[in-house]
Amino acid sequence: STAFEFCFGASRALWVGVATALATPLVLLDRMDSLRVTSALGIAVLVAFGGFVAVSYFEPFDMVSPCGRVGDDSCKGDVVALAPSGWEVFLSEFNVFLFAYCGQTSLLPIIHELHDPSPRRVVTVLVTAVLGVLLPMYGLFTYFGYLSFGANVHPDILDSYPQNGVVTLFRVGLGAAVITNIPLLTFAVRKALMGMID
Repeated sequence: STAFEFCFGASRALWVGVATALATPLVLLDRMDSLRVTSALGIAVLVAFGGFVAVSYFEPFDMVSPCGRVGDDSCKGDVVALAPSGWEVFLSEFNVFLFAYCGQTSLLPIIHELHDPSPRRVVTVLVTAVLGVLLPMYGLFTYFGYLSFGANVHPDILDSYPQNGVVTLFRVGLGAAVITNIPLLTFAVRKALMGMID
């Protein structure tokens, strides 16, 4: 049984169906402005999880200690300052770049719905979002997650931690954050399709 089935007691297919049912009404909203509450919820969960990863590195207690017990480093792999890179590494991570590129489709509707969409305001919003929120948040995940587990960090960092109530709570929260991102990523596509039909 996977960690997912251990935490939630049902198959992944059932939960994908539940997530689809929850995301569908959000995808059908007319304006992106209507999604500001769900976006704030997603950001709050991601910031809290980044804090959890950092705290579990600096001040671990048995429930959230990466190896299950404070002082136990048996699950930690080697920490390498700079990993070797090349075309193989680039191609294995290409999906990250592809996802980032696909996320740009939401940029024009966001700019359109700004209260003052002047070029200066657009740049201010983008720089604040990227450098003030996203970069520090993902930096917390990657830096402290890697320091906690070294080379043994699992691609899904939640699977690296012991399975308990705290980790399950973050698993549910991150699932909610992903569900609330679906409408943001599909908004521009839906608008384009509706424009072609009208």
